[in-house]
Amino acid sequence: MVLLKVDVFSETLRGNLNTMETGEILIVEDSAMQAKRLKRLLEEYRYSVLVAHDGEEGLAMALEHVPTLIVSDIIMPKMDGYRMCRAIKDHKSIQNIPIILLTSLSSPEDVFLGLESGADCYVCKPYDGRTLLSRIESVLTTMAKRPPSKPEEELEIFLGSKKYLIKSSRDQILNLLLSTYQDAVEQNRILREMRTKLVMVNEELEKLVAERTEALKREIEERKQIEEALASEKERLWVTLRTINDGVITTDTRGKVILMNRAAEELTGWTQEEAIGRPITGVCNLIKTETRETGETVVANILKSGGLFGVGDQITLISKGGTEKIVDVNGTPILDKTNKIIGVVLVLRDVTENKRIEEELIKAQKLESLGVLAGGIAHDFNNLLTAILGNVSLAKMYADHQEKVIPRLDEAEKASLRAKDLTQQLLTFAKGGAPVKKTASIADVLKDSVKFALRGSNVRCVFDVAKSLWPVEIDEGQISQVVHNLIINACQAMPSGGTILVQAENTTVWPDQDIGSPLAEGKYVKLSVRDEGHGIPSDILTKIFDPYFTTKKRGSGLGLATSYSILKNHDGLLTVESEIGRGTTFFIHLPVSMRGESEKKLVRETPIYGNGRILVMDDEEMLRAFVGELLDMLGYDVMFAADGHETIEKYRNACESGSPFDCVLMDLTIPGGMGGKETIQKLLEIDPQVKAVVSSGYSDDPVMADFRKYGFLGVVAKPYDAGELSDILNKVIRAS
Repeated sequence: MVLLKVDVFSETLRGNLNTMETGEILIVEDSAMQAKRLKRLLEEYRYSVLVAHDGEEGLAMALEHVPTLIVSDIIMPKMDGYRMCRAIKDHKSIQNIPIILLTSLSSPEDVFLGLESGADCYVCKPYDGRTLLSRIESVLTTMAKRPPSKPEEELEIFLGSKKYLIKSSRDQILNLLLSTYQDAVEQNRILREMRTKLVMVNEELEKLVAERTEALKREIEERKQIEEALASEKERLWVTLRTINDGVITTDTRGKVILMNRAAEELTGWTQEEAIGRPITGVCNLIKTETRETGETVVANILKSGGLFGVGDQITLISKGGTEKIVDVNGTPILDKTNKIIGVVLVLRDVTENKRIEEELIKAQKLESLGVLAGGIAHDFNNLLTAILGNVSLAKMYADHQEKVIPRLDEAEKASLRAKDLTQQLLTFAKGGAPVKKTASIADVLKDSVKFALRGSNVRCVFDVAKSLWPVEIDEGQISQVVHNLIINACQAMPSGGTILVQAENTTVWPDQDIGSPLAEGKYVKLSVRDEGHGIPSDILTKIFDPYFTTKKRGSGLGLATSYSILKNHDGLLTVESEIGRGTTFFIHLPVSMRGESEKKLVRETPIYGNGRILVMDDEEMLRAFVGELLDMLGYDVMFAADGHETIEKYRNACESGSPFDCVLMDLTIPGGMGGKETIQKLLEIDPQVKAVVSSGYSDDPVMADFRKYGFLGVVAKPYDAGELSDILNKVIRAS
């Protein structure tokens, strides 16, 4: 092997090489890498280079190419450098080619072997590029000046018991010995330098040993202080570990428990004394919440992977007593100072309550998304129903009590009213399903709704209603719908009959009270509906409030979802508890009203005739046609506008002409145009005494619930019939 170090040559050497007539050099080297590096060096200085990889190949190439000079390693397969050198010197055609051998000169024998083989020069390994190129220059210069060699007498030299027969010329012997001497001198210089450095290093080492000894004394003292600090810190950490809310369990590499904190004891039901030495699987019983599968243990997973671990699936922890809690599980290996795993740390966080609240939020988001769609459908459907219901009312007025026509129109009117109830359910999902609340006694609504729902069933109801229930702020129709849905579900859970217990009581949620719900603090009326049915499985219980989720063959999946949304819009809450084989209980919390109970309003069912000028704004042509014909029949003078701009223009013109309108009936929403909310503000600027009624098929906008705040004197929700419309117009026109 050749160790080659290439330095930058002096300008003198480079100049000598450049002025010389370079020739062809044969490199004989079994190491491909060393041969490549040596070839690159020589080619850099304008030499033409041939490469052979052993002595036999070198001899053959020397015979074929007759190079100017040969540079050869000694130790090679097949034929070494000495044998190749002797073979070349034995051939008359190539015996004058100078040969430089690369040697380590490990013994005096190497010198005589070189002389015996006929080598011209030695270069000791390791060498640098400067030395090799200098020797090549020297050999080539000497060969150029030396006359052709003549046969010399053989010279016998003995080294110990070995005899060496040297045939080299005097010049060859002299060159070889000089090169060997030069290398020996250089090696001696290097040795002296190394000896000087060793002395310096030894002195430095002695200094370092003295300093290190002193440092060790200080380290020993510091270590004692550290051990004391560690003991103190260990005590603090243990106290901290015992007080944190997350459960912490430590195991060895066999999965045996070696430590537990107080939170882990509470979660698992095992004390640390009971758990130590037990398998982690027996103390910390973890299963996948959805599938109830156990799977690979966390400890086994960490020991196998050697890394951090976090469970992707939702995990349930079953305690010693059978209690189940949803937990987040994280684990990490414990490593010693050599990074060998010596144990595992598990951290368990109880997220049962967080998951429950998260599910409540997801339910609310689902309802809100569905509500956007449902609200739009209900708005358009109510416009259609208004036209249908209104035209049926007109037809009944035109029919003049005809025996065959009136019953048919009555049936059509009933069907339209049933469709109106359906749109009300759709509106409940929407943002605009905001209830129109008033203060009322829940007892009457509760009893009436239950009795109506149980009519004709084989189920009886037992009431347990407190006598002094607080008044609540509710939309009676929506709350009645909730009770009706719950009673129907209870009846369906008991197909063979049974008893439903309906209870109502006052309750208070205090600031520091944890009832597992998002209810704000304050006073509530709590209702409960309990059946004796077969109960709801736990895997289904979390889905029963999802829209369109049902286990019934003919169910729509909207009943409980509607009820959930209604309670949410009342700032209340609907929850459920169920036990297989013992029945299900639904709980309703309604916030208490701070106002007194309001009186019930009488609804007028027959149209009221009147007089005056009315401006109707609606983008639906069929509604304008129905309203115009109805009001004309009732004695009013009617004009129409398709949007707010047209309404403002006609109202201004009427005021300026001295024939103002007595009332304006405006649709709240005009797609792509100015609706009722913006229009009323402009009309108030023209006439502060304007009398206006707002109408809409979608109760999303707060204008419908608080119309007076926006400048309206009345409100009528779509769909409406002749009686409702005439009643509100009569009241608004007559209002002072």
